[in-house]
Amino acid sequence: MKHNNVSVHIQRVLFPALTLLLAMLILPACKTGKDTSADLVPFSPQSCLAQLHVDKAAYPNLFSARSYALWVGPEITRQRRDEAVQAGEQITDDTDKAAAEIDENFLILECHIESVFEDMSIGYDAVGFRGIELCLQAPDGARIPPAQVIMGSALEEKPQGALKIFRRTNLIVFPKKNLNLMAPLSAEKPPSARLVLEGFNSTFYFEWFADVPSGQTSQPILTREDLNAAKMKYDEYCQKLYQFLHRFD
Repeated sequence: MKHNNVSVHIQRVLFPALTLLLAMLILPACKTGKDTSADLVPFSPQSCLAQLHVDKAAYPNLFSARSYALWVGPEITRQRRDEAVQAGEQITDDTDKAAAEIDENFLILECHIESVFEDMSIGYDAVGFRGIELCLQAPDGARIPPAQVIMGSALEEKPQGALKIFRRTNLIVFPKKNLNLMAPLSAEKPPSARLVLEGFNSTFYFEWFADVPSGQTSQPILTREDLNAAKMKYDEYCQKLYQFLHRFD
């Protein structure tokens, strides 16, 4: 009888302790398995403009600090078209159709690249992204290669002392299908996406910060005047990408 009483006492003491221990083990597992998709929103940049930054570079002056890139969305396309109309340009239905198809299916990063490098042959190649590998680095760190790099304009060059300034506009194309760019709402600092340029033992990047409710503005917003001067013309932009669309299909 005494033995039974001891057993009952042990059960009364141990069972609550074991139950508490089991709960402590289960709760972290539940938190780990929690669906965090509600904390993510589709990535949208605070500003379409991004300046060039140097990461780690054997040649930090390979590209000029005047290099910049535009994150192209439907609003940029509308502005291009409005400017073309105001300038009296003839716009065809095919051009408008191509523009709509581009906006729907592709993310375009429009890179305005300048180089005033001591080795002018390298500077010449660099503005055309020859010898340069590119990728889009998503907010979660994933690295996404482009579907196509398109030379969007003829090379511009002019002397600057004993050197030459080389300029070119390049279009970097990413299919939106399966791109899945998302930004976390609960990040300590505004999440960002980067276009990373790697080549000649150097790494550069353009960075766009996410426009999320909890984030602070980290980039200046372009005025309309700045933006007008910053981008390619409507017809030139659409024609370059229209050629790509046919090859991509």
